[in-house]
Amino acid sequence: TNTELILDDKLHSTFCLEPTGDTPSRKGIIDDIIAGCIPVLLSPLQTRLWPWHIGHWENIAITLEWPHPNVIEYLANIPAREVERLQENMEILIPRVTYSHPGSSRPTDALETALQAIWMEVM
Repeated sequence: TNTELILDDKLHSTFCLEPTGDTPSRKGIIDDIIAGCIPVLLSPLQTRLWPWHIGHWENIAITLEWPHPNVIEYLANIPAREVERLQENMEILIPRVTYSHPGSSRPTDALETALQAIWMEVM
């Protein structure tokens, strides 16, 4: 299916471009994180998404102003250690952006993360 092809591409890519559409949010950004493909955000508004789950976007993504004069050259010049750092940070986030299987629970899944953040806001 098309979804399988897209996921396979993300699994075999270092960077995934994520332009905004009708809204800044895109399901593909979460798919990137799960697949280990560094999201390349093309709008500063995207760095405001999912603050409870992501925190600081600069720890897991590249943010560029669009239009950018040469995206490919910019990404090619990112040092390997920085790529590793971003990918390691994404791996840590995976439990916080995914849901537990029905009937099981993880204290750090997406639902628990949101509920804990809401609880802290109300208290």
